[in-house]
Amino acid sequence: MKRLMMLVTVMCCGCRWCGADFDRVKYMSGEWVPRSTDSLFAHNMINMINDQGVWAVPMSNQVYQFDHRNKVMTLIEGPDTEVARDIFRKNAIVFGQCGYQVVDGRTKGEVNVSE
Repeated sequence: MKRLMMLVTVMCCGCRWCGADFDRVKYMSGEWVPRSTDSLFAHNMINMINDQGVWAVPMSNQVYQFDHRNKVMTLIEGPDTEVARDIFRKNAIVFGQCGYQVVDGRTKGEVNVSE
């Protein structure tokens, strides 16, 4: 658990996922379009976390596991709240731009970003 807490601390970068400096009304309205810094953050995350490593997202209390060989990012833990679903959808969009499929491993279902 100590290692995971260190990971969370390192990953808090001030991006939209961490909650710093963005318009919450626009963020929650579904008008979200990834900025270049969001894409850069996703690429850096992919390069930083080992295969089968996990990423904890403090804003939504979610934990994702990376499978680099199959280019899949799986939600393995987290609540089913409006904020968590929104973060999941946004992760699917931005990590999808990096060639990764984002799936909800809690239900074994894939996200449908067109919803």
